[in-house]
Amino acid sequence: MSDIIKNLRDSLNSKHGKGTARSLAEGSSSEVRDVMPTGILPLDKYILGCGGLPVGRITELFSEEGGGKSSLVYQCIAECQKKGGIPILIETENALHPERVKVFGVDLENLVLIEPNCIEDALEQLDDVFMSLPDDAGSLFVAWDSLAATPTKAELEAGLVGGNAVADKARIMSRACRTLCQRVAKYNAAMLIVNQTRTKMGVMFGDPTTTPGGQAMKFAASVRLKISGGKDILITAWKNRMAPPFRKCRVRLNYATGWDNEWTVLDFGKDRKIIKPRSRGQKAYEEVITQLGWADE
Repeated sequence: MSDIIKNLRDSLNSKHGKGTARSLAEGSSSEVRDVMPTGILPLDKYILGCGGLPVGRITELFSEEGGGKSSLVYQCIAECQKKGGIPILIETENALHPERVKVFGVDLENLVLIEPNCIEDALEQLDDVFMSLPDDAGSLFVAWDSLAATPTKAELEAGLVGGNAVADKARIMSRACRTLCQRVAKYNAAMLIVNQTRTKMGVMFGDPTTTPGGQAMKFAASVRLKISGGKDILITAWKNRMAPPFRKCRVRLNYATGWDNEWTVLDFGKDRKIIKPRSRGQKAYEEVITQLGWADE
């Protein structure tokens, strides 16, 4: 049997080019070899499981209003800059405030900001980004904030009280995702697409919410993270190809200083009874990350 498999691979490589067929033991072109950390250890190490947002894959981040989606985007941009990577922000919500972005440690000079008018422009400009990158560009982080807030060209032309063009966005994204996944993998980009939730009318049982952009986005994303807002924010992995799905943890966002990684780690440790409920401070923090094997971070 092994001879038949080897001959089959050799035949395909001879006819279609070297590397067309190989053993899975040799690795896969879609294998995740790098990650883009968020700087929030329980999110990186437990929920995502691989140490951060997977490079070469798409991650979808969604929630209701006020969940902290944009704040997490800014956090990821800052971490990308710390790693020496290239951060690109596609901003279509017209709600970007430079002073707010700086709270998370973002270097405004070393950020590529794209503000397209419609979804067609956003995809075309994103494609130009990929095609313009040199082979040795290094780590790339692309954030789109947000897919839900980006109108189609037809919606812009129809005006505020125009016709129903909802299906256009799903159709455009269905076509785009087939190419986008390949682009993200080829150029070693960690792509984070922010989305919003919408209520499905007439749903009596199960989850009554969905996200705009059709079903293609849900299939294309290797990870789908949901943020539930509140004083202590809950992040849940609704889909994860890197680790078991539906893992969750509480995180804290301080408006004046950004994401509180220490509080999040301590809360994570208390839930798992690594430290006592009233424990706090640097010593308790170090005890948690040591016992969990995160001390090298």
